[in-house]
Amino acid sequence: MHRITEILKIIRNSFKNKPIRLLGNTKIEKVCLPKIRKNKTIDIVWICSGCLGDYSYCGTKLAKGNLISYSHEKTINEIKDAKERGCKEF
Repeated sequence: MHRITEILKIIRNSFKNKPIRLLGNTKIEKVCLPKIRKNKTIDIVWICSGCLGDYSYCGTKLAKGNLISYSHEKTINEIKDAKERGCKEF
C-alpha cells in the first residue's frame, strides 16, 4: 500500500492523455447471491442499489450510480429460500 501513488503514476503515464475508465455501468443485482450468515435466523435481502441524491460530499452515487430496484421475483425467491433454511427475520 505504501507504493500506491507510484503505481498510479505509472498507470497514468502509460495511458498518456487517454481516459482511464475504472467504474462501469454494469448493474449486478445482489439478490440471490450465495452468502454466509453469521446469524442463521436473520437474512439481509437487498432490494435496491444506488443513490437518489447528488451531494457534493458523497461518493455513493459516483460509485454505485442511480438508484435501481431489483426484480420482485428474485427478491421473493431469496426470501423463500432463506425461510426454508430457517431464517425468521428479514
